[in-house]
Amino acid sequence: MKKRWKEDSAAQLTELAALLATQPEDLPSEATEEVVKAWIEEKGYGLGAVMNCFRLALVGAAKGPHLFDITALLGRRETLQRLQRAIEVLGEAGRTHCMNPLYSIAGIAAAALLHLVAPFHRKARLIIEGRRETPQRLKGLTTDRPVVWFHASSLGEFEQGRPLMEAWRKAHPEYQILLSFFSPSGYEVRRDYAGADVVVYLPSDRSSSVRRFLDLAHPAVAIFIKYDFWPTMLSELATRSIPTYLVSAIFRPDQLFFRSYGGWYLRLLHLFRRLYVQDEASRTLLVEHGVESVKVTGDTRFDRVEEIARAAKDIPAVAELARDRRLLVVGSSWPEDEAILLPYFNEEAPEDFALVLAPHEIHEEHLRAIESGIKRPSIRLSEYDEAKGLPDGTACIIIDCFGLLSSVYRYGRWAYV
Repeated sequence: MKKRWKEDSAAQLTELAALLATQPEDLPSEATEEVVKAWIEEKGYGLGAVMNCFRLALVGAAKGPHLFDITALLGRRETLQRLQRAIEVLGEAGRTHCMNPLYSIAGIAAAALLHLVAPFHRKARLIIEGRRETPQRLKGLTTDRPVVWFHASSLGEFEQGRPLMEAWRKAHPEYQILLSFFSPSGYEVRRDYAGADVVVYLPSDRSSSVRRFLDLAHPAVAIFIKYDFWPTMLSELATRSIPTYLVSAIFRPDQLFFRSYGGWYLRLLHLFRRLYVQDEASRTLLVEHGVESVKVTGDTRFDRVEEIARAAKDIPAVAELARDRRLLVVGSSWPEDEAILLPYFNEEAPEDFALVLAPHEIHEEHLRAIESGIKRPSIRLSEYDEAKGLPDGTACIIIDCFGLLSSVYRYGRWAYV
């Protein structure tokens, strides 16, 4: 067994599983053989080495009936499951971690660190608490209607994918929409998003968590928005023959995929049935690195921006501030941004200069820190009384609620994003 299982066998079988997952369920054995052999030749792998490992994965022996008669007899789902079990059992690094042995160790360390810092770190605490709620929330999905799963890392990616979700709802009303987030800044704001049937946190990328999530969610299609590449999740989706797509993606030569040591990460992109990218440069870069199922479709943010422009809300407080002043709108600011902007605002900005500040994280501790750093008169938007108007001398409005920033920008002369 060791003689036939080489150092790169797990990685090759992972790619093979992704290839087989894209083939029709009823593909004849002869056609399957042709597809696999063409793939081996294209990749420059040894035919005997791959076929021997493939046979070992399927039947646990070096000899037996014609290999592709076996795949036809087993069917695609069982073939993929046996491939995955072989990778788990025989690969030194386990499931998709065969691509990089450090991934498994890093995953365990990250999970431990998340729980360790949770008592002192609000985001970590929200992730842990939110993930505990996920199984119960997933019970809101029924088994009598198919599920399309959209995953967004955070709020920005959600806005990018929102036009697609809403278009899907119109075109395929028979589907239930599952929306997941990795970051609290997305989940906590959109957990009650009416365009989705169920909204949850993405589980940790551990095998048991991933399997439980997919068992409960039973998606028919998975769509990842822009990025967030989780090896175990992507591998399990491929094993279950769940069509998985990446939309509105953009790639650059300096990313890990294209580094000399990033081959294991690049292989993840083969697990997507198709990648829809924003520009021709991304498509060319991917094709140069062997990822050919790519199509340029542009950036869905433009669809969303057009929609937002049509539906912009009036914000009387900001309109009043902008009436006699030149306004800088600061969108989704972090403390590092505020450390640069507030000293200028306090000491150097002219009298007719005003500021609208929308922090990325809206919680009382952060809001108080901002207020303590502002030396000119300021007010929180929630404190504004339209009947009374802004207090005399107000030079800054702090946006202390979500959902309004996109409507605020039109009042500004400048924007800091």
